[in-house]
Amino acid sequence: MVMPTLLPTLLVIVGRWLFWPVHPTFGSVDHTAIGLWAKVGARIARAPRATWVATSAALIVAGMGVLQPNAVGLQNKDVFFGTPDSVVGEQVPADHFPAGAGQPVNVITAADQAPAVRTLMTGVSGISGVASPVVKGDRALLAGTLGVAPDSQSAIGTVGQVRAWIHTIPGADAIAWW
Repeated sequence: MVMPTLLPTLLVIVGRWLFWPVHPTFGSVDHTAIGLWAKVGARIARAPRATWVATSAALIVAGMGVLQPNAVGLQNKDVFFGTPDSVVGEQVPADHFPAGAGQPVNVITAADQAPAVRTLMTGVSGISGVASPVVKGDRALLAGTLGVAPDSQSAIGTVGQVRAWIHTIPGADAIAWW
């Protein structure tokens, strides 16, 4: 519904200069029959099947890279050109604290099973420490510090291992995220 209303309105407002570099007037040469795109259209009209086959083949070749994306291993600092101050500033705490201190692996579990879940979490490779549980009612929150960067493939594997292991404790009814 936009084209029948918007285009005529714009033509009235801005005038024929909108068609730059060719200003059509009544009786002027029809450039749709002699221009570049007229030649392209005529060529396509002579062999439409060959055109769509060649175009499809070119698009398939161009799209081959989409089938195997390799986006793992890209860290936040890798999206910048050079080394901006924010990346340098991010490196200072990384030199003094565990890599995952700012983004812990959180586990909510039954309060009576919190000690067992904490013991299990400390045994997971990739968890450098687990804070004491914070108990509210019948639930407890445990925060485990990752020993690797939280945006790394190792962190994803570590959290997957924590999730798999905490479900082995009967009655824990535990949930993990980070």
